[in-house]
Amino acid sequence: MYVLNPLPEKNENVLYIIDENGATLLSHYKYGGNAFEGSVEGDKILHKAQTSAGTLSGIICWDKDFPTVVSQLGPLNIDTLFIPSADWKE
Repeated sequence: MYVLNPLPEKNENVLYIIDENGATLLSHYKYGGNAFEGSVEGDKILHKAQTSAGTLSGIICWDKDFPTVVSQLGPLNIDTLFIPSADWKE
């Protein structure tokens, strides 16, 4: 979800994992490209959510280009990683 805030607040590029009851289990703010986008910067910590579908996590677009964050996947035993991103027309 990309939240456009009124100036001077920074915009938010955030991923939410929500359970079947509507509760927010995880919020992840993008940290890759924030200087370029001018958006709120995430904490560079991979968070996880325990669900009936397994252990879930997520990062956004450029976040996947940071090995120090992606390397956190194994120790956290993540079953499914969501990576929403923009794609360019060729």
